Amino acid sequence: MFQMNNFEKAMVQYAKVDSNVTASRMTAKCKYMTKDYVGCFEQYSNIPQEQLDFDDWKFFANALIQTNQNERAVSLLENGPDGLDSILASAKLPRMELPHTKISPTQWNTSGSSFSPFVVCNKVFYIGDKRNSTYKSEKLSNSHSDNLKIMSSDEDYSTSCGFPFNLMNSSLDEGPVTLGGNRNIIVFTRNAPMNDRMGAGRPQLYEMHKKGLKWSFPTRISFCNEDAAFMHPTMSPDGNRMVFSSNRCGSKGFDLYESYYDGKSWSFPVLLGDSINSDGDDVFPYLEGENLYFSSNGRVGYGGLDLYVFQKEKRVTQHLMAPFNSAADDFGITKKDLGYSNWLISSNRQDENHVDHIFEVAIPKGNLMLVKFFIDKGVVLANGEIEIKVSKQQSSASTKGLVYKTNNEGEALVYLPKDYEMWMNGTMKISGHHDKLGAPMVSSRMEIVLK
Repeated sequence: MFQMNNFEKAMVQYAKVDSNVTASRMTAKCKYMTKDYVGCFEQYSNIPQEQLDFDDWKFFANALIQTNQNERAVSLLENGPDGLDSILASAKLPRMELPHTKISPTQWNTSGSSFSPFVVCNKVFYIGDKRNSTYKSEKLSNSHSDNLKIMSSDEDYSTSCGFPFNLMNSSLDEGPVTLGGNRNIIVFTRNAPMNDRMGAGRPQLYEMHKKGLKWSFPTRISFCNEDAAFMHPTMSPDGNRMVFSSNRCGSKGFDLYESYYDGKSWSFPVLLGDSINSDGDDVFPYLEGENLYFSSNGRVGYGGLDLYVFQKEKRVTQHLMAPFNSAADDFGITKKDLGYSNWLISSNRQDENHVDHIFEVAIPKGNLMLVKFFIDKGVVLANGEIEIKVSKQQSSASTKGLVYKTNNEGEALVYLPKDYEMWMNGTMKISGHHDKLGAPMVSSRMEIVLK
């Protein structure tokens, strides 16, 4: 049952075995996989550590991190086997918070799962398994089951957007979804049937193409097969490039692959490099300009799945700070609008049953910079305050800007808008200009002398 991912039934079978360490260990693993993290570490706490295998140590430590018991996780891992350095580093990682950033649950969340939002015609759609009479539209599907469906965030759903959601939703699990080719290509995940048993197969990628005013029926992309899972697609706006997650042969777990469309078919998948893929699971990619966002549980982070961004220009992968990331699973990110101020993410934080919900994250406009402030040459502004104003909109001394506090080294994470003024003690010290707006990660470092 465990190998078939039927963890609830597996636990029933393990419960019938008395005083068996193997059954206890497998029960703990099942509890972790069903997101019962408290039950997981409590189960492991009753098993002698010398009888734990390598995977047990990982599950045990991650369950502690997921429940914000980082110090206990550090103590456990320091006495554990070799090869757990990444989890130990995650347990020790200090939590860094983005300044002046707000996060709030969206109003269409329900008791069921809601995740992987995407925006079409300025409307938010997402994947969910429960319906709410106020915020979810039954028009999206002919099925009323609790399978995963493509849903609308409001009741004002219509066919005016021109997208065939009724053709996509079925009795199978559907989503996530991506659009490309000037919105003439759709690729989405569908849990393909296997051995004539509905819903018994592994996730596969299906494509649809718009010709004139009509959409083709969903067909499975040629490189997919039921020997592996192919899921979580994201496309470039022109529809020529697709990145997705798969555990196909050659993967370390779930890894990210890319494929290119030549106007007729998709190329054979190519595994992305080690600067993106880890030894864990790398899933839920999102292409945004030259940046590739994704989630991983194989890198140093706050716990569970964390959000990262690969910056093509710098060839580096950066961990997003709180509140984008938490000790829970964080994934399924997308921009809500054309700017960089409003984002949507998926997370199972704030839910005692660890159910996935969608959150909106609002950040100030501008480039996020790590700035080291000096009062004078060689003298840092330690534990001080800097007020930053948008000069075109807040030119008067009486207008309040955003206040940032520096640390002992005179450093602060600061959003610098295109046009800004820096004030200290009510007096303007310096002004400047940026050519472009950045994304929610540190774009560069700089030093500023406030004379």
